[in-house]
Amino acid sequence: MPAARSASAALPGYIVGASDWLRSIWQDRAAFADKPALVLRGLKDIAFRRKELERCRSALRDVEVREFEDWGHFVADETPGRVVAALGRFMGRS
Repeated sequence: MPAARSASAALPGYIVGASDWLRSIWQDRAAFADKPALVLRGLKDIAFRRKELERCRSALRDVEVREFEDWGHFVADETPGRVVAALGRFMGRS
């Protein structure tokens, strides 16, 4: 399945190339800090660790974090049904 992951393999280069844009979003985080947010986190993810999660938590006032022991970085690829279910619960909360 290497061809199916070619976009994922290219992603790091695009992220590095978008550093200025990503930095501007972080600097403007006050514009969305009070909006509800859902973080789906795979505990096997080596790119986004606990310190990145805590940084998000400190910046967002209404954040729901769902952690999954058996997920890595590409959660939508790994278990799309569970992602959709988590999004459905989040979108349906009052």
